[in-house]
Amino acid sequence: MALVRHNLSSIYLAASLGLSIMLTLLAWIFDIALLPVLAILPFVLAASLLYPQYLFFLAVSLLPISRTVEFGSGLSLSFPTEPLLIFLSLILPIEFVYGKKNRSDLLAKPIVLTLILYLVWIGITTLTSQTPLLSVKYLLAKSWFVVPAILGSVVYIQSWKDVKRILWTFHGVLSFTILWTLMRHSVSGFAFDQVNFTMTPFYPNHVDYAVVITMFLPFNLWLYSEATTRGTKRYLLLSTVVFLLAIYLSYTRACYVAVCFEVIVYFCLKMRGMKLAIPLAFALAIGLVGFLLHENQYLQYTPSTSTVMHDEFSDHVSSTFEGKDVSSMERIYRWVAGGHMIADKPFLGFGPNGFVPNYREYTVFIFETWVSDNPEQSTVHNYYMLQAIELGIPGLLLFLTIIILFFFRIERYYEQEKNNLKGKFSLALGVSMSSIVINNIFGDLIETDKIGFFFFILIGLLIVLPKLAQEFSTHRETSYE
Repeated sequence: MALVRHNLSSIYLAASLGLSIMLTLLAWIFDIALLPVLAILPFVLAASLLYPQYLFFLAVSLLPISRTVEFGSGLSLSFPTEPLLIFLSLILPIEFVYGKKNRSDLLAKPIVLTLILYLVWIGITTLTSQTPLLSVKYLLAKSWFVVPAILGSVVYIQSWKDVKRILWTFHGVLSFTILWTLMRHSVSGFAFDQVNFTMTPFYPNHVDYAVVITMFLPFNLWLYSEATTRGTKRYLLLSTVVFLLAIYLSYTRACYVAVCFEVIVYFCLKMRGMKLAIPLAFALAIGLVGFLLHENQYLQYTPSTSTVMHDEFSDHVSSTFEGKDVSSMERIYRWVAGGHMIADKPFLGFGPNGFVPNYREYTVFIFETWVSDNPEQSTVHNYYMLQAIELGIPGLLLFLTIIILFFFRIERYYEQEKNNLKGKFSLALGVSMSSIVINNIFGDLIETDKIGFFFFILIGLLIVLPKLAQEFSTHRETSYE
């Protein structure tokens, strides 16, 4: 339910959107830090008064082209998405409380309660943080990811038409960035050493680019399965091939693993195997950690003088298996430091955003590489370890509980509704989430708006799935292709 409506809303909205897009493009082209603020104001003012649900749809759809702008003093925002999310965080609680429909039953679910406890725990560790200002920034950023994603899904996603509208617009924007990247990359003959420069200004590096494509791939296939015309099916089949080609040419090893993992999770969900797969994954992880800690076995993996960065992808892959790749060895350097940090503060951790200011004194010098100066101030390159470092073991357990509840709920939905739209869509949700889960073993991607906000959107879609399932009998009539 919009807060205010007007007969001239469409004209006003279109004009504001056009002005916003023009100013934002100028900001990207000329790299003017403050211009994105001006770019978003006309549209925010228009949409907030007329149709605030469009802000939500737009925030999701524009994730592939969002760009981080640094303002100094550690402050940065991703434009145009984060200003939209901040505004949505203010108006959505009002929409939720004063809306005509009682939606409280949708939030009375174990996964939502766990998510609330997770945010409360972040607040507690912020109070005990060694870097309180950085921790407050983290808490605020996490809040304007979670609130719009969950409440926005509950309030604004009313039908399968809304779901398809979001997916199609996201698909269109993502496809644009893929074609942009492939065209720029082709100039160098798809050279490995040029890959990080080809997707600018839309992605900071090839990892974010590949992960966004990988996590959306299941929805591309779901749209294909639901398409009703031959032309739409051909287009989506072609776009799937282009998506896979883009993932390959991104030269992102973790995403290669993630695509394979998506196939495994797909069959696990169909065969009700997640209750076995999840404990097995935990057992393997604990076993690996135990092996590395037993008699300091991890010391056998110290980097050598031949640890280098390669210009050819084949050399890059082979050096990974040989233990001579600098990026892999730098991960081990930080993982060792992270392990010592967890052992030092296992309960409350170092506080949100507490890894970078504190990890140096926990490093082991024999693992140091020539890139260990860390000028980009990146973290431990494992989101689960990062949770334990900054939020303590309780924070990690709460985060893992959210993921486990998500997959168990998806499996249950599919078992109940495997032959209809709800069941097929639940598979897409689960497979998409699996790609985020696997990629965060090698990065801290949930801290970025492109992947982090999408992560919580998946949870929001899971929450509203029972409501959407009621429309199965008429979804063909309301399809949005």
